[in-house]
Amino acid sequence: MKQGFAVCGVLFLLGLLLQVLLGEVQWDALAWPVNIFLLLAWLVIISDIFFLRRRVRFFEWMMHNGAGVPALVFALAMTLVMGLVTQGETEVPMGMPAGIPAEMAEALSESGMIDAMSSGMPSAAPAAMPWLGRMLRFWPFVLAWGWMLLIAGLAALNHLLRWKLREIPFVMNHLGLFVAVVAATLGSPDKQDLRLMAFTETPEWRAVDDNGALVELDFAVTLHKFIMETYDDGSPRRFASEVTIAPLASEETVAQHGSASEVMTQRGGAERVAAAVGCTSGTVEVNKPLRYGGWKIYQYDYDAAAGADSAYSTFELVRDPWLWAVYAGIFMMLEGAVCLMLFMAPKPVREDESEEGEMADNEVVGVKKLRDDRGESLGPEVAQNDRREEV
Repeated sequence: MKQGFAVCGVLFLLGLLLQVLLGEVQWDALAWPVNIFLLLAWLVIISDIFFLRRRVRFFEWMMHNGAGVPALVFALAMTLVMGLVTQGETEVPMGMPAGIPAEMAEALSESGMIDAMSSGMPSAAPAAMPWLGRMLRFWPFVLAWGWMLLIAGLAALNHLLRWKLREIPFVMNHLGLFVAVVAATLGSPDKQDLRLMAFTETPEWRAVDDNGALVELDFAVTLHKFIMETYDDGSPRRFASEVTIAPLASEETVAQHGSASEVMTQRGGAERVAAAVGCTSGTVEVNKPLRYGGWKIYQYDYDAAAGADSAYSTFELVRDPWLWAVYAGIFMMLEGAVCLMLFMAPKPVREDESEEGEMADNEVVGVKKLRDDRGESLGPEVAQNDRREEV
C-alpha cells in the first residue's frame, strides 16, 4: 500500500509541474478524430503492460491491490475536492438574455430582429480558486483518473482472459468503469452546449457556445408561441414554447437565392422551403426537451420583463455523441453488481455434508493422536496439512 500511495504522490506533484509549465488541460484539442486515436493508443498501452507483466516487476505490481486501492482513493479524493469547490466560470450578460453576447446581438441586429445592441461581450468572473475551480482541466485530477483507468483496464483484461463464469462480475465492474469514464472524458470535446435566441415567427439557426463564439447550425428553429402559466401570486409555474425545427434550404434553393442566411431571412418562401423538407414541431419545456437530429432542445430563458407576452425564447441545445457509451458503462457496472450478488453468494451447507465433514476431521485427528502415542513420524500428506494449518 505504501508504494501505491507513493506513486499517487509522485503523480500529484507531476501534475502540479505540468499545470505550471503547460497550463490547464486543453480538452478541445482532443476533439474527433483525435480522441479516437488517443483511445486506441491507450488500449495498446494497457495490452503491452499486461503481456509484459511477467518480465517487468512494476507492471506485475500494478495488477495487485497494493496499486489499485491507492489509485481508487487518489481518484475519489480529487473528485471530492471537485464537489466541494465551486467549478467553472460565470458569464453574466448585461442587458441581454442569457447566452447572447454582442456578436450574436450584432448578427440579429443585421437581420432586422434587434434594432441596436444592448451590451458588449459578457464578462467572465474568475473563480476564487483558479486551479481547483476547474478540476476537469487540472492536471493532477486528470492524472489521478488516468492512473485509475489504467489499473481498471488491466484488471478487466486480467479477469477477461481467465474467462470463467465467476469472473463475469469482476469483468463487468472493471470494464464498465473503464468505458464510462473514458467515454465521459474523451467524449467531452465532442459535446456541444449552445444557446439559441429565437423571435416569434422568425427562423433562427445561429447559436452561441460557452465561449461566446457564434455557431451556425444546419437547421433553423422557429418560435410560434410562448406559453407561460403562473401561480396565484404571479410567479411562473410553467413556461414553454411551441416551435418548428426544419433543416436549412437545399443547395438548389441556395443557388437561386444566395447564401443560406439570405434564404432563411427572406420572409417570402424561405419558411415554406424549409418546412417542405421534413420538419419537427412540438412544445419545448425546461425539463422536457424536443429531440432533433441528435440534438436535445430545452427551454432556457425568456423576456422576464414581458412575462407571458415575451417576444422571444432562448433555447439550450445539447448534443453529446458519446452519451450512449457512458450509459453503457454505468449499465455494465450495475449488471456486475447484480451478478456479484448472484454468483458469489455463499452456498448453504446441508446437514449431512456438515456431519460427513466433521467425521472426516475427527478421523484425521484420531490418526494423528495414535501416531503421536506410538512415536511414529507423520505421513507426508498429514504433515503437509499440519503446515497449512499453521500458516
